[in-house]
Amino acid sequence: MMTHRLSGDVASHNISNATTPGYSRQRADLQARQPWLSMVGPMGTGVKAVGIDRIQDGLLFQRLMDAGSDSGFGSSKVAVLQAAQTVVGIGDDDPVAASMNSFFQAMEDLSANPSGMAERQQVLDKAAQLGTTMAQVRDELDGIRKDLDAQLTGVVDEIQGRLDEIAVLNKEVRLTEASGGQANDLRDRRELLAREVADRIGAKIFSDDDGNLNLMLNAGGTLVEGDTASHLELQPNPSNGGLLDPVVVSGAGVRTVLDSSISGQLGGLLSSRDKELAKSILDLDTLAFEVAGQVNAIHQTGFGLDGVSGRNLFSNIAVVDGAASNLTVDAAVLGQPDAVAAAQNAGALPGDNRIALAMAALAQSDTMSGGTRTFSEYLLASESDLGAGLQNAQRDAQLHADRLSQLSSMRESVSGVSIDEEMVELTKAQRAFEAAAKVIKTGDELLETIMGLK
Repeated sequence: MMTHRLSGDVASHNISNATTPGYSRQRADLQARQPWLSMVGPMGTGVKAVGIDRIQDGLLFQRLMDAGSDSGFGSSKVAVLQAAQTVVGIGDDDPVAASMNSFFQAMEDLSANPSGMAERQQVLDKAAQLGTTMAQVRDELDGIRKDLDAQLTGVVDEIQGRLDEIAVLNKEVRLTEASGGQANDLRDRRELLAREVADRIGAKIFSDDDGNLNLMLNAGGTLVEGDTASHLELQPNPSNGGLLDPVVVSGAGVRTVLDSSISGQLGGLLSSRDKELAKSILDLDTLAFEVAGQVNAIHQTGFGLDGVSGRNLFSNIAVVDGAASNLTVDAAVLGQPDAVAAAQNAGALPGDNRIALAMAALAQSDTMSGGTRTFSEYLLASESDLGAGLQNAQRDAQLHADRLSQLSSMRESVSGVSIDEEMVELTKAQRAFEAAAKVIKTGDELLETIMGLK
């Protein structure tokens, strides 16, 4: 009777946890008792429960961890690159392309009327607008990179909390099972946490004979071993603008700095920050550096209406890094339209337009990427690279999300709870309990009858 009651209790426990995340269906493991030798041979002595089995597939569990890691990487990367593409813009929504086109159009207008003060002022205005637009786009892209540090902090905290709990659960599982108890629910909770860790950082499991669930990074390095969890922290990287890098500190004090090669959400954030976003910023800086340098090189050779030569149109930019933030109109011409050089020969003033034509012609000249692209083509290629990165990330994210969904369905078919099935099991246990009770009652009545015989 107690055995069948246990079977009923297990079925009830399954029904109660039908919607509990990570729960694995359980089943009482029943065996026939050792028979005793009667006058007519071995005679059965009933049933006994030898344990409560946890229904699960270890291989499927690791595949779920891998799929969750890949899905976490893709989804976090998509979110970052979508934000970046919103800043950069596409086609008519591209602020840098629009400002650059307006600047070179102002140069063409100046070449058509080199003595016009309105055209000269327009050149200064559009040059300032180009610098402002480039600086704004760069600052927003750099702001996205810096904002990711806050996300990294949150993800690292989430990982650390789960690692610490897994270490505690390892100890509880060992103690429970060493005393002969069942730790099925503790194991379920532990595996759910392991999957959540894998979603965020990418990890593999390896068990030991003591019943521990140990975790290590896909790229190597221990996260949890026994009841010891590694410590995750963030440290500034001076070579990457002081942005934060995750560091795993093992129980033995060994420090492992993580980079964009890791998987999971953390890897997706680092990859977006240090690859696609960093490249977009570098491309923008390179464009600003080249525009300023090439326009200045021509402008210096020309003459303003005041007959003075050798002046820059843009402030001198010494290095590529940060160029987009430093593209400004040079102080020598700022607010002085007559200082804009349009003439090649001072003696041909005010009608000489050859320098203005040369600067306007830069828009169609292959001066970028080793003389193979114009300014606009270079900008378009950079934005196309970002767009391609986003499309690849979206495709991969969808692929991995579908794979994760499929594996989750497979796990549900193996370990999930079917209410209908559990009701059948509950009914079977109830009927068996009632039958056993009836047998005992019948035996008791027979015994009373026998004792009443004289």
